[in-house]
Amino acid sequence: MESSREQLIASITAVVERSPADPVLRLHLAELLLDGGDGAAAIPHIATALQQDPASEKAKELMSKALGTPAAPAPQPAQPAQSAQPPQGAAPESAPPGMPQDGPPADYRPEPAGGNGFGFSEGGGTATLTPEEGARGGDATPPGAALPPLTGDPGLPDPLADDDFPTERENTTLADVAGMEKVKERINAAFLMPMRNEELRKAFSKSLRGGLLLYGPPGCGKTYIARAIAGEMGARFLYVSVADILDGKSSRNVQALFRQARQYSPCVVFMDELDAMGGRRGNMAAWLRPVVTQLLTELDSVEEDNEGVFFLAATNHPWDIDSALKRPGRLDRMLFVPPPDEKARAAIVGMELKDRPSAGIDAAKIAKHTDGFSGADITYLVESAAERALLESARTGAVRPIGMDDFRAALGELRPSTGPWMETARNMVEFGSADGAYDELADFIRRHRSWR
Repeated sequence: MESSREQLIASITAVVERSPADPVLRLHLAELLLDGGDGAAAIPHIATALQQDPASEKAKELMSKALGTPAAPAPQPAQPAQSAQPPQGAAPESAPPGMPQDGPPADYRPEPAGGNGFGFSEGGGTATLTPEEGARGGDATPPGAALPPLTGDPGLPDPLADDDFPTERENTTLADVAGMEKVKERINAAFLMPMRNEELRKAFSKSLRGGLLLYGPPGCGKTYIARAIAGEMGARFLYVSVADILDGKSSRNVQALFRQARQYSPCVVFMDELDAMGGRRGNMAAWLRPVVTQLLTELDSVEEDNEGVFFLAATNHPWDIDSALKRPGRLDRMLFVPPPDEKARAAIVGMELKDRPSAGIDAAKIAKHTDGFSGADITYLVESAAERALLESARTGAVRPIGMDDFRAALGELRPSTGPWMETARNMVEFGSADGAYDELADFIRRHRSWR
């Protein structure tokens, strides 16, 4: 039964990727995920549906359930009108019933003007990024050591507890990313090299301001690459999902998140599924707008505040991100993360087979027959081949290693999950804005016209 549910979720997920603008499909998928106890996976779909249809009662009900907030009370019978004024303390009409409140309309702030963003002082240089030393000096923190306690600041919100947003000392580097040489080259040129060589940075007037937006099909390693960037920088890694932010004090969470990152600098803040929270504000629910405004405020913080804090984000739908987030000083660099190339696919096969009994496996041959597969697809392919060998071993009572026949059978049943995404991306490249933002993507599509 559980397997049938997983297959249904996988099928609907594929349909949602093919029709991302259909809120009904998204809500059906979210409901299935919630029923299966996976609220974290459901929240981005519900948030996107609320952006598309802010008045959707179904979406509000599901978001309340996912966040664990009480459901909206049932409508009461109409009472005779006594006053045109709302009762003292009543929630503003624009806030959906049962949804998290970020404050009254008076707390809404206009979008901050483009500021210095992630500007670094000229004297900062690479000394601020030494792996074993904090960006502002001080004692070294050895890998694996407990983080120093956070100190409160009167008048400001307390930093989030370390077990809410734990920072990690990341040891993964770009050398651990198999294949994808072009992606690694872009990361080095646009993000890492200027930080490593202060003289070259000054010679070419290369700014260290802004952040990096990773985009591409789901399951292609955007989070892994973000971790590798943190490892290259010797920085702590702070992973944030939309589910971590959206609760009864969402704007406060964003503020506290950046305060925590500044105290542990150098620190890479990585926000996944950014489109679920940072979509176009004209299309999103009113209660989400203050959250995006707070994020913009944090990104535009003064130089001293954001020194040593690097903001990375990932999305499957970069065309849905609010343009204000992509202005200079914010997420002003975009990097396309394509499905893994042949070398990377072979490496993933080898890694997934590492602790399993196997014999006669030709990883290079498997890689040649999996063009267009995401990293998650390759992992599932190995799982399917292993399951086939496991079932036969259970029938015979003897362990039978995974062989090439298992992979051939599994490949006959699987198709790459990136197809629907590529169709959407192709339409955006051909009929969307021709501002050059997606040149990398357009070039990739031209070289892979046979994909479906």
